[in-house]
Amino acid sequence: MRNIRKMIGLFLAFAMFWQVFPAFAEDTGAENTEKYIQNIQLLVRLGFCDVKDEAVSGENKVTRADFSTLLVKMMNMDIALSGGEAFADVPASHSAASAIEILSQLGILNGSEGLFRPGDEITYAEAVAAFVKALGYGQLAQYSGGYPSGYFSVANEKGMLKGLKIAQSETVTLGQLALLSSNFLETDLFQVIRVGSDGSVSRQEVKGQNVLSQYHGIYTLKDVVNGNEHTLLNKPEGLPQGYVKVGNLLLKANGTDIGERLGYKVKVYYNQAEETVVCYQELEDNRAVTVTSAQMVGYENGSLLYENNDKDYKLKISPAANIIYNGKAIEEFDKGLYQIKDGTVTCIENNDSGSYNIVIITDYETFIVDKISTDNEVIQLKYNASPISVRDIDDCIIYDQDGRKIDVSYLLEWNVLSVLQSKDGKLCRIYRSNSKKVGAIHEIFLDSKEGYITLDTGDRFAITKDFTDRYPALKTGSFGVFLLNTNGKAAGYKPKNGSESGYAYLLGMMKEDTFSDFLNVKLFTDQDEMRIVKTGEKITVDGTRDKTLSAVSGFFDSERNALKERQMIRYEINENGVLTTIDTVARNGGEDSANTLTQLTKTVGRDEVKDFSMKYYLSTTQFDGEVFLSSDCKVFMLPEGDIAAAADDDFSIVKPSALTNGQTYSFTAYKLTDSELEASAIMLQGTAANSFGTYEVCSLIEKIVTAVNEKGDIVHKVTYWYQGVKRTAFTKDGELFADITPGDVMFLGKNAKGEISYFDLLFDYSEQKNIKGDPAPAYGAGRDYVYGYICSVYKNVYTVTKEDPAAIPPENLAAEEKGHRLAKSMYVFDDTKGDNKVRLGNYGDLMGYKQNPKEYYKVFIFQLYAYDYDAVIYKCTD
Repeated sequence: MRNIRKMIGLFLAFAMFWQVFPAFAEDTGAENTEKYIQNIQLLVRLGFCDVKDEAVSGENKVTRADFSTLLVKMMNMDIALSGGEAFADVPASHSAASAIEILSQLGILNGSEGLFRPGDEITYAEAVAAFVKALGYGQLAQYSGGYPSGYFSVANEKGMLKGLKIAQSETVTLGQLALLSSNFLETDLFQVIRVGSDGSVSRQEVKGQNVLSQYHGIYTLKDVVNGNEHTLLNKPEGLPQGYVKVGNLLLKANGTDIGERLGYKVKVYYNQAEETVVCYQELEDNRAVTVTSAQMVGYENGSLLYENNDKDYKLKISPAANIIYNGKAIEEFDKGLYQIKDGTVTCIENNDSGSYNIVIITDYETFIVDKISTDNEVIQLKYNASPISVRDIDDCIIYDQDGRKIDVSYLLEWNVLSVLQSKDGKLCRIYRSNSKKVGAIHEIFLDSKEGYITLDTGDRFAITKDFTDRYPALKTGSFGVFLLNTNGKAAGYKPKNGSESGYAYLLGMMKEDTFSDFLNVKLFTDQDEMRIVKTGEKITVDGTRDKTLSAVSGFFDSERNALKERQMIRYEINENGVLTTIDTVARNGGEDSANTLTQLTKTVGRDEVKDFSMKYYLSTTQFDGEVFLSSDCKVFMLPEGDIAAAADDDFSIVKPSALTNGQTYSFTAYKLTDSELEASAIMLQGTAANSFGTYEVCSLIEKIVTAVNEKGDIVHKVTYWYQGVKRTAFTKDGELFADITPGDVMFLGKNAKGEISYFDLLFDYSEQKNIKGDPAPAYGAGRDYVYGYICSVYKNVYTVTKEDPAAIPPENLAAEEKGHRLAKSMYVFDDTKGDNKVRLGNYGDLMGYKQNPKEYYKVFIFQLYAYDYDAVIYKCTD
């Protein structure tokens, strides 16, 4: 049993005489709810507590059973005991039975009269006593006054009670226990250092050896985050991918976001053997002030000047301050860096010097997409802005508005891009937004610093600095679409002059006032716009023109002043922004059949159904060969659940290509005339989760386990690597990963909820087989896959042969070698490493036949237009 012998050693007899410690005095510090939450989250991140962060209140009481499970996890003891039932009220089937048995055997937490009382709430005194015993101080506490005063005396003297003020007899909350546990984890152990020939035992407190270090190999360090994979604080040179530097310690970030806390002082918990970050906490030692672009005045005489609420402020910046501009360190100071267009300047003091010694500048440039070239990954921009060549930037990532990574093919004309680019041009982050507001300008203030616009709809938003230059002629009454960036500021404008028509989802109708014959109509249009438009005195509905209230009586309840049924329509709006025409699936006698909205039906048995489920096929853009989609088909994604309660942002228009190939959808399809075969619009509700939120072209599988999600569903939890980052995702489809093993390389499609909904196998590790051939295009021209043996390595170039080079005649070897450069993301897969089979690789991991004929590796390479994007080095010599 792991660690049991070591633990029993902590509870052997002590020497005969001990110094008596002073009586315990309660800590007078006030309870701090935020501190409790932080410590609960710490226990979660260390793996000792299963509480979900979003559900934490800190006020829940803790049972003796739950405390037992927590303590055994913290002491890293094997709880798989097979003993009998130690207590009458703790059957072997109890979830905490093994933990309770261990603690009882060791005398750490006992019951009475044959009962353990697992459901009782644990008291402060019981918890403190158990922790003191677990650390080896139990007999010392007995000599210091016994239970409970002696235990509190020892605990207080060792600093275990910091931040707590609780009556000894009170039951503890989860928050209080979390703080007490955090103190316990870093309290020095009282350990056996010598056993004499006569059996006497000598013990002493060993500085720096605590529960975390001894039983988990986890150590702590308080210092400044001095570097990440993009930059150091004092020079624009990044660390190896996935690494972070805290103080002088180089660690693997291990999926944490500690690299984003550059310049902040943190307490990092790290696994010493693996040199990886387990988790971290930002310390209160940091003094930080963030100034927005609207508040900024400038930099003069060593101080940053800004305004806030009509008051002037000054921040003293150290002459030796480290400046990080858009992700990379600045080596040559320029006060113009502080004149940011759209962003923030965060000043940090982490050394008690009285001046700010770290400055983090985030300065967005805003652009409007004109068109894109997917072949060479170039983004053309409107308003004479220079194009962005994604491929020419060393580290460039594009994100959508939900923070998901996307490629340039997801960008559309009039998307707003907020771009962060380092001064050396090597680091770039692009954030796409398709948010917009539609209406007429009610109030406008075109100031380059604090400008804003108010629409007749009541919407009000700030404008970017570029907006004033782009649209100087805008005035009150101007009507159109206002395009917003990721910060909610207007960056672009499209006038809405002339009439327009299209498909829309009719969401609501309401009279302008009690006695009005005019209506305000809420539409979600096929232009991905949520609009409120007005009707005139008359309107044409299904081919018949009449007074508005009479014309819409079929779907509008005038007395209730509400829409009877939400539905898909075709609409027309005139040049004055007035809704003039509504076409529903109903047909009046006077309606032209060539201009009729028709809801497609499917025959099931003898019945015709309007809403039906079919499988989608991407290659021919159809549903089961029966419903074809037009080339410009509009796909309306409606929110799941009660549409009336949904937010406007929950509605979206996507391309048919966003649907998952092979997925079955429940949908409603519409077309314009009876003679057409193709649907011009389809509508789906609650199925946005079955469409690609994103796709990950080349993903290396590290581990697949069966898990249970928060709803109790059995799912596959997949750990994989994509673009140099370890990720996890789930799928509810039990068959999706049935034949997949670690080492496989896959194309993964993830839905809007981040679940894996589709995959294609690229490389089968167990079969050592390149599924896609060598080369073979897939998912569009230019994507190729190479698998073979590493033959030679020279500088940044290595060669690969399809056949084993040892079996190729020497005179033919040169002709078989194909050269490759280092890939953008490189991995090493080693099947002997247990769960952690994958790590990031580099040039030094390449081992070729010509370097070592007895041990040379294989490699799988993903290429995009002959550029090596990803490479997996397989350490296998067979």
